[in-house]
Amino acid sequence: MKKWHIAVIGIVLLGIITAALYNGLVVREQQYRAGGGHYSVALDLCSQKIELIGKIYQTYLSQERTIIATWAEARSAFYQAASEGDVEETIEAVTNLQLNVKAVVEAYPVLSSVPVAQQTIGEMTEAVNEIKTASDDWVFATQNYNSARKSWPTVWAGNMFGFPGEFQYYQSDQAKLDVSEIPGLDLG
Repeated sequence: MKKWHIAVIGIVLLGIITAALYNGLVVREQQYRAGGGHYSVALDLCSQKIELIGKIYQTYLSQERTIIATWAEARSAFYQAASEGDVEETIEAVTNLQLNVKAVVEAYPVLSSVPVAQQTIGEMTEAVNEIKTASDDWVFATQNYNSARKSWPTVWAGNMFGFPGEFQYYQSDQAKLDVSEIPGLDLG
């Protein structure tokens, strides 16, 4: 075999290897960027879900609070009328109390926020798991790119074609959760 044949074969092999390295970096960079996009979408959707769950829960608690307050007022009116010995007011208070009990039973057969709280916690857990999964996928894609980019001969091809040397991992703006600003929360 002639020397120029060997040189041509070497150049072709170098071209094939370089193209394979380039394509590998392109795929890994696309996976990294897609992972960041998936994480962002999951974070946005889950944030909306958590916000909606909070609004639903607050609405439910508000309705429950109103029913309990109305019931307590009717019961207090009955006790006050009975203690004063006013028969007409006592009868009116008993009637009002009966109507309130009937309304509560008809409208809210199970007057309890526990099932709603359990469902809410389940929904929030699901939302957090979606974010965690997307974050894990993104971290994996970042590790995959960074590891490949640092290995030989990929480092050579990456430098030659101008690929980023490394992608940074997600870093939180907060090192610790601050719940002191949550209204109505007393952890003391």
